[in-house]
Amino acid sequence: MNPTLRDLAKHCGVDISTVSRALNGSERVKEGTRQHILNEAERLGYRPNLNARRLKSGQTKTVYFILPSLYDQERIPAEEATRVLAEAGYDTLLAVHHNDTGSLKRMLQRLREGVADGALIISSRHEILTEGLMPLVNDNFPIIFLDRPLNTLKLPVVTSHNSKGASQLVDKMRKDGVRHFLLNIEPINAVQEDRIKGFHEAIENYQLKIWKKKDVGPTQRQIPVTVGLLGNSQGCIMQLLHDNPWLKDHPMVFGVFDDWKGDVHPASHAYTAIQDFESMGAHAAKRLLKWLNEGGPPKNKQERVPLKEIRKILPLWN
Repeated sequence: MNPTLRDLAKHCGVDISTVSRALNGSERVKEGTRQHILNEAERLGYRPNLNARRLKSGQTKTVYFILPSLYDQERIPAEEATRVLAEAGYDTLLAVHHNDTGSLKRMLQRLREGVADGALIISSRHEILTEGLMPLVNDNFPIIFLDRPLNTLKLPVVTSHNSKGASQLVDKMRKDGVRHFLLNIEPINAVQEDRIKGFHEAIENYQLKIWKKKDVGPTQRQIPVTVGLLGNSQGCIMQLLHDNPWLKDHPMVFGVFDDWKGDVHPASHAYTAIQDFESMGAHAAKRLLKWLNEGGPPKNKQERVPLKEIRKILPLWN
């Protein structure tokens, strides 16, 4: 049973107002007392009654946007989401944790204390998020994930149509005469899994071939066929080149998601699947607003945003 604020005050040997101020981060409470109260709250499993707090104080008209960094893949959707929320009369607090465990835990604690009406989250450190978000999920607290879903809690997510983007990369390379592919992408999250599925389905549908290093014998090395190198990022392609020196005997085409920096040599060209991060941020904010206004989560747990474009990159000397 969840202890009440009165129970927590009794365990700490202080009055309720002191406990309340400590939990809200008030500077009127001495650091030693505040830390003691926070430790007892964690030990007892105390969590605020968010519904009661909202009934008492009304909406905060504030949304938390929790994200691991301010790189373009996080910054761009955050900018668009904050614009949509501002037009609806909501302030957005950007909470950047830089993959620091302590920072992320504090942010989730703030949410449990009722400082915002809802949250947008770009996930990382899934175990910590699952543990910290579970009380909020149980209270039907509005949360929308962007880009990377948190499968353990089955929360709504707005992401790219990754499998279709992967399929489009294969199709572009196929039209350039590529019939043999090398892949370097690990199924570390739902996004990568979706892209792997798209790569494999397209290669199978077009009756193309996936090469593995062990498949490439002396006879095949003597045939200068064009090889398509597919990966999640530029770094994945560089790793394939490093691990497979026999590739130097073949023409190559690269296929990645989002970005390619510098020259594409030794490939003849590269394709990048550009995600529409602006639309992703806008759609996520609109879904959250609908949840806040209607009082219930969206029926469709996942929304896939089409890619912005497939961009062709030529060598710098071309």
